[in-house]
Amino acid sequence: MSVSYRQPVAEEIDDLAELHVRCWREAYAGLHAPDFLADLSTGYRADIWRKVIADPGMFALVAWDGNERAGFVIAGPASPDYRRLADSEIHALYVLGAFQGRGIGRRLLEAGLADRRRQGDTNAVAMVFSGNLRARGFYEAMGGRAVGEAGLELGGQSLVEIAYSFALATVPQ
Repeated sequence: MSVSYRQPVAEEIDDLAELHVRCWREAYAGLHAPDFLADLSTGYRADIWRKVIADPGMFALVAWDGNERAGFVIAGPASPDYRRLADSEIHALYVLGAFQGRGIGRRLLEAGLADRRRQGDTNAVAMVFSGNLRARGFYEAMGGRAVGEAGLELGGQSLVEIAYSFALATVPQ
């Protein structure tokens, strides 16, 4: 089946929230406590999607394989904690495991970075948990440079995120 890409709409917020939780559970199994992953809220993720879809300064793209959502990217201005590193941010990039290795993540990242370039931003940052070796390898293969790290508390765990920087001048429009 061929993969298609489209921007999300408000009518699919609940499905996007469910996808978001599924992606987190897959991506972070073994990195986060099982109880934390089991307790993830689709309501919280639905609130995120409502804000993203309603905000013209944000960009989101969903990958579809036939009738199934395979992954997504959310990009926009950098969060306050990361503005010292970049003017824009890849806030989320996930592809379900069954669809990985087919170039979907590459296409989603390129689309998110290209959008930020069109907005006039010059660089972007993507934050990755240090223990997520697959994601770190992906961002490095895509040209991301590790430029810093930050500690955070999440679900009662102390974690470290690594910041990967992308120069947007090199991203095709």
